[in-house]
Amino acid sequence: MAARRDLADSAAAHGGGAGLGSRGGGGDGVLGWVARQGLVEGLGLVYFNYPQHLEGMDPDEVKRALSTAGLAAGGVALRFPGRFRAGALTNPDAALRAEALALALGACGWARDLGASEVVVWSAFDGYDYHMQGRGERQRAAPGGASGTPLIARPPAGPQRSAAQQCRRLAALADAGATWRDLMHARSSADYDLAWRRLAEGLSALADGCGPRVNVSLEWKPTDPSSRFSFVPSTAAALLLAREVNRPSFGLTLDTGHMLMAGENPAHSAAMVAAAGKLFGMHLNDGHSRVGAEDGLIFGSVHPAAALELVYWLRRVGYGGAVYFDTFPVNEDPVREAELNIRRFKQLWARAAQLDEAGIAAALLRHDSLGAMGLIDQEGVTGAAGPLQALAAASSGGPRALNRGVQSNTAEATVSRDEL
Repeated sequence: MAARRDLADSAAAHGGGAGLGSRGGGGDGVLGWVARQGLVEGLGLVYFNYPQHLEGMDPDEVKRALSTAGLAAGGVALRFPGRFRAGALTNPDAALRAEALALALGACGWARDLGASEVVVWSAFDGYDYHMQGRGERQRAAPGGASGTPLIARPPAGPQRSAAQQCRRLAALADAGATWRDLMHARSSADYDLAWRRLAEGLSALADGCGPRVNVSLEWKPTDPSSRFSFVPSTAAALLLAREVNRPSFGLTLDTGHMLMAGENPAHSAAMVAAAGKLFGMHLNDGHSRVGAEDGLIFGSVHPAAALELVYWLRRVGYGGAVYFDTFPVNEDPVREAELNIRRFKQLWARAAQLDEAGIAAALLRHDSLGAMGLIDQEGVTGAAGPLQALAAASSGGPRALNRGVQSNTAEATVSRDEL
């Protein structure tokens, strides 16, 4: 399966390959993409992939390009390169874990240099593919280290303990005052717990290293071609991890497509994370929810009712951050596609306000689905062409669009609450 389409290699990123500029208006390479994104009506912020888009660049040159385009840097999106295939912060090799943390801290440095507010962490590699694979202490890459080389789980050196011996060992540790976590770490099969601990420790160190001026936000994803099972496979797991990290500058970025892939209701997930005070970012998109697929379609194009409910709850919880349209317009003009995402979000935001005024909250308190849908019908949100047809007539006012990714073939947009 092909890699994510937003991960340009450094040659393309610096002008050697087709990008947004190939559709006209800005030229290829990172600075050309910034100029191209300046053409998107309503766009305000850019998020850069690191290291793919920024390695070898000069911060002052990037800031000048942003200023010329009428844009600003919102943050840096961390994308670990292929050498971390066996894991980034969970890699069995301590040297590679340290390298992954150093790379992440480099993203924080770029965020500070560009005047951005956050680093968004997404790792395709912190997970596993097979049962009994459990990427833990004893797993190493096969000789050669080529991309896609199978991983080998080697047995520990020395004699193996029997089950009875292991139980006696754990009992002795418990009698000596060991905690539950100590006991888990003492088990020979504690690979999942070990990976969890490494994630928590690595993200804690990253949040501490970034400092209070740059937030660290984890973008969880349940499955990916690079690791079919993620160590953080759900919103609930991500919230549990945020509790363990326990840093005020550490939170979560929720991606609509990822939540749909995990079988979640995006509005419910956003409400839970907001209630915990950890909703740092929103990625809006849509998809057909096929197993293992990330479609990156226009927001609300497949699940319009879910899109409206999600925006309603973002209003209700007082979400004040940016939202990111993480879409893949392969066959569409990326500027027009970004503008459509922006318009749709603004229309949905205005529509959610109308539903509030119509008293939909009372229907929700009664768990009255028919009453809620009746209000939506009364307000003209349904029709032969679907809910979004009527939304086009909603107020044109709304949030300022921001852009979170200078990417090889996407024009991703985000929206902030400051102009609602």
